[in-house]
Amino acid sequence: MLHEIHEGEAVHHPVLCDIGGTEPVREFLRDLPKGARVKCGEYMQRLEWRGFALAASHLKKLSGSIWELRPEYDGIEYRLYFGVVDGEAVLSMRS
Repeated sequence: MLHEIHEGEAVHHPVLCDIGGTEPVREFLRDLPKGARVKCGEYMQRLEWRGFALAASHLKKLSGSIWELRPEYDGIEYRLYFGVVDGEAVLSMRS
């Protein structure tokens, strides 16, 4: 169950699969150019290591328990949307 997340709260490794077991985020990342894929991976690692203590340019709270990780590469802004379930960031959508 998603819950309200507070700045500084710990986040475990990002989960890339959805409830049905498919991996739309992993598939999205795999299809990106290498540099963009690396940048998105770096942002996910920062989230794991630093939790919600990331700069506003990297992370934005959209509503209650929905957050947006905001990597940018080569002039393109990528968005990874997630919530936290039992301490794990669950990436659910991307754009």
